[in-house]
Amino acid sequence: EREMARARRPQPSMPRNEPDERRDDPPSPEPGEAARYPRVRFIGETYRLLFEKNPLPMWVYDVKSLYFLAVNDAAVERYGYSRNEFLRMTIKDIRPPETIDSLVASVREPRGEISYSGVWKHRTKDGRLLAVEITSHTLTWGGRPAVLVLAADVTERKQSREALEAAESRFRSLVEQSLVGIYIIQGDRFVYVNPKLAEIFGYSPDEIVSSKRVRDLT
Repeated sequence: EREMARARRPQPSMPRNEPDERRDDPPSPEPGEAARYPRVRFIGETYRLLFEKNPLPMWVYDVKSLYFLAVNDAAVERYGYSRNEFLRMTIKDIRPPETIDSLVASVREPRGEISYSGVWKHRTKDGRLLAVEITSHTLTWGGRPAVLVLAADVTERKQSREALEAAESRFRSLVEQSLVGIYIIQGDRFVYVNPKLAEIFGYSPDEIVSSKRVRDLT
């Protein structure tokens, strides 16, 4: 009888966690809810794949306060802040000081549901600067107007392009100032002649490129 009384004694109920409106994942369904409603399970799995596990940094921020409301794993890894650190920050905290005025002006501008904001400079926790292409999508998060941001790091691509442009500029400068006639032909046409070659033949560079064939000058 003592054993039966212990079995009938009501067990203390565990306190339920109140939902945190700034958490960065959707509330978990009630036990058994996902099994009863497959759509709930599908939404949770889709969210995890498209946001949490996306290989590109993504976050959601509050339109009014600019505070981060959610960040994915890639953002944590790329920027060096923990998820808890992010959620105590605003989007201004990952920008160089000289770009903040432009950022605020951009945020306040009317925007479509999906918008491309171009390339911006971002700053990581250790002070490194990143060049990122920003694509954003307006949404409602916890009843508040918010923006979902995808930040594609193009730092290496931008650096490669700048290095190529610098090399081309140096090459053009050397060719333009060369004391030797230099030209580029395609088929029987000149596509480029430097000033020295034009001087040798008594024409301007534009005249040779626009109206002279290779055989005309040989």
